[in-house]
Amino acid sequence: MLILKKIRYILLSVICILSIYNCLLNTSFAQEIKRSLSTYKCDTNAIDQYIRTANVYMETHNDSVPILLNQALKESYLCGNDKRIIKSLAQITTWQYGHNASLAISYGYQTIEEYNRRKITGQNISNKDIYKVYNVMARSYEAKGIIDSTAYFFYLLNDEIANGSDTSKDFAVSVYSQLALFWLNTNWDINSGYIEPTKEFIEKSRQAEKSLPDSSVQAYTSYMLEGAYYLCIKQFDSSRYYFLKYLDLRKKNNTLNVTWYAAVYLNIAETYMLENNPEMALVYLDKTMELKEKLSGFQRYLTITKLYYARAYYQLKKYKAGIDYFESAISNKGNTQVIAHFSFDLEISSFVRLNRFFTFQILNGCSCDCVSLGV
Repeated sequence: MLILKKIRYILLSVICILSIYNCLLNTSFAQEIKRSLSTYKCDTNAIDQYIRTANVYMETHNDSVPILLNQALKESYLCGNDKRIIKSLAQITTWQYGHNASLAISYGYQTIEEYNRRKITGQNISNKDIYKVYNVMARSYEAKGIIDSTAYFFYLLNDEIANGSDTSKDFAVSVYSQLALFWLNTNWDINSGYIEPTKEFIEKSRQAEKSLPDSSVQAYTSYMLEGAYYLCIKQFDSSRYYFLKYLDLRKKNNTLNVTWYAAVYLNIAETYMLENNPEMALVYLDKTMELKEKLSGFQRYLTITKLYYARAYYQLKKYKAGIDYFESAISNKGNTQVIAHFSFDLEISSFVRLNRFFTFQILNGCSCDCVSLGV
């Protein structure tokens, strides 16, 4: 009998709650809420301003970037604006690449899924946004050492050129140059067979580059590729010549960004370390570290810089300084792929870990571990 009373009480309570809810739906207050939602006006200008501001803040107020981009994404969903949903997600994916490759991949797949679902609605979704995501996915997988997935996304971009989906020469140079660097960095050896695709994409990039104006962000990319190529075949003077020529031409036309400075400085430092000249390597590592504030949104470059400092000080037999930089690099939680890639044993001494890292790079062809340009 007591159980039946409890059941009856619960049922009566549910009926009362449903009755109250039904009454509320018919009140003027509820009707006002419905009217407000139905008359909600999208402010696409505000969404675009969030995205523009995020791009400006990338080098100066990096912590604010995800807040702005998530606000843009939220407003885009409220508006049901497919174009801006994809653009916001693509920008978030790009930002994550500078902080955490795994999260960049996660957001990348989310963007691709939304793109495939929304492109059939007929809204004017920019293909360039999804191309940017393919690029970030390739670079993120490359950072994690997952070569098959890296190649898959780079060749998706190559297919877009081959089938005529994008005929922009800027786009072609960007894709060809990254494919050239991809083959250079894939355990490349002059006898391994990778020399042919490397040369092929360097030449394709050079031909596409010919029609670009000096003001293009992709102009003179072939100089950078030549620098990387000569680094790989250990002609270091030629490598430095092309890297420095690339920097000079880009400075002259005011088309450099901070990640390109960092990449070139790091590659030049690499040439000096391979010549067992760590003193000169430190000159270019110091130049990179001077960009520390502007690189706050691109942590992978700072991590690589610290690892290169560790190598340079190891060569100088200044082991304490080398260990400090090495430990700082592998403690960066946003670059956990560094720890995973080298399988560091945290139980052994810091010196042994540093020694293993240095030996690993020598045995695995670090002479062709070229630092690529930013997204």
